[in-house]
Amino acid sequence: MSVRLCVATFGEDISWVAETGFEACVYDATRSRAGLIPVKNEAREASQYIRHIVEHYGDFRDHEVFLQGSPKPHNSSILHAMSLRPWTGKRVHSLGRVTMSFDPNMALPHYEHTIPFAREIGLRMDELQPWTIGAMFAASREALMDRPREWWEMLLEKAVIECAWSPWVLERLWLSIIDPRRRVPSLTSL
Repeated sequence: MSVRLCVATFGEDISWVAETGFEACVYDATRSRAGLIPVKNEAREASQYIRHIVEHYGDFRDHEVFLQGSPKPHNSSILHAMSLRPWTGKRVHSLGRVTMSFDPNMALPHYEHTIPFAREIGLRMDELQPWTIGAMFAASREALMDRPREWWEMLLEKAVIECAWSPWVLERLWLSIIDPRRRVPSLTSL
């Protein structure tokens, strides 16, 4: 089973990438580090992930693993977790802590914009959707290919245009984007 990492960086120490033993595309939003793929500093890891999907569309490995340049604050045992390949046989697997918390009273960008953004990209979503803290996950080739390349290009454009808050919104939406069937009923439908 083939695996490739997509690592979104902005100057972090990425020496841990070699420890994984996996093929890796390491994107560099500082555009200053030799050997890394230079990208514009737009929409944080969200734009780097989507660019990876667009650029490698049709040439995915069995699983593409999406990680921030410094993943340990979101999962201190990330290297051990990755060595177990917990994503095997799954469309999407979180590599960060999964939560369903949603507090609209908090003044964070993803609370106000998540549900409208989800609707605009064609997702049915409510406050109880599970999401991965740190936007770290593995996605199967099949799940990524379920959406046409043009859809991913549209998402990239939207993420960049709305970059003031889209990275946090997409953090809440990645699991639902990759596997829209991964739903939890809302409180009103119980």
